[in-house]
Amino acid sequence: MTTIDLITSRDRALAAFALTGDLHERSYAPGKWTVRELLVHIADVESVFLDRFRRVLAQDKALLLAIDPDRWHARLATPKRNLANCAMLFSACRATMIELASELSEAELARTGVHSEKGLLSLAQILTAAAWHADRHLDQVEAARDGRVWAP
Repeated sequence: MTTIDLITSRDRALAAFALTGDLHERSYAPGKWTVRELLVHIADVESVFLDRFRRVLAQDKALLLAIDPDRWHARLATPKRNLANCAMLFSACRATMIELASELSEAELARTGVHSEKGLLSLAQILTAAAWHADRHLDQVEAARDGRVWAP
């Protein structure tokens, strides 16, 4: 994983946040999250990745808590969230990760924290997961935008 992956993913996300009109209410498959819901989720989870990244970088034996995405979706008022605020949240979190990651040595990338469900995670794994998470959901956003069904 390189910061290039984070930058590429960031650029895709910011383009998705710029979508307008009825595109926000489209879904990539029947019964699945809408573009709006996906974008809110991407922003919220990016803040989790940044928290995990900073904890592992700054603390020894950092504890990294799992989240329940469906509960976050239900309780964080996803349909009412301001997408401009979500775009700013995502952008600030990703910019911070890119800035910090660009200066890390191999030894620092190997630092680990303990995830409450997955066990040991390195900084490199957290960065890879952040890029992968956004990209996977952006594939869904793009499918919805284009009127295609998305399947893993």
